Amino acid sequence: MTELLLDPVRALTPPGSPDAPLVLGWDQSAGLFHLTVIATAGILLWLAVTGIERIRFRRQLYTQTPDALFGELCREHRLSRAQRRLLTSISQQIAREQCCRVFVDRRPMDQFAQSHPDEAADCAELGRRLFGDPPR
Repeated sequence: MTELLLDPVRALTPPGSPDAPLVLGWDQSAGLFHLTVIATAGILLWLAVTGIERIRFRRQLYTQTPDALFGELCREHRLSRAQRRLLTSISQQIAREQCCRVFVDRRPMDQFAQSHPDEAADCAELGRRLFGDPPR
């Protein structure tokens, strides 16, 4: 393949002529086509997943449930997915009707951090984001 790039005379010979080089193996145009198809499929998959997630959030936005309020508060505070999962774990320890209490009361987060020491640093960071510096 490198020889074709270095020798312009051989590169310009018509494919059917007896002087045409025999090229075995990788065909660049086919490889480029496959790469384009895979990249397009990946982008379409990403768009579909993102679109479904947006539709789900919009549908949840107009419902009057504690879960919908929880999701809206997470969006308003611009929490990452990891932070949302952590906050969901914390709110699952209190009553379902009071799941949004974690946005106004630091105590459930502190209790969760004490009972799950491996999550304590993430809880502290999330507490700073929601409530500012911890009380002294």
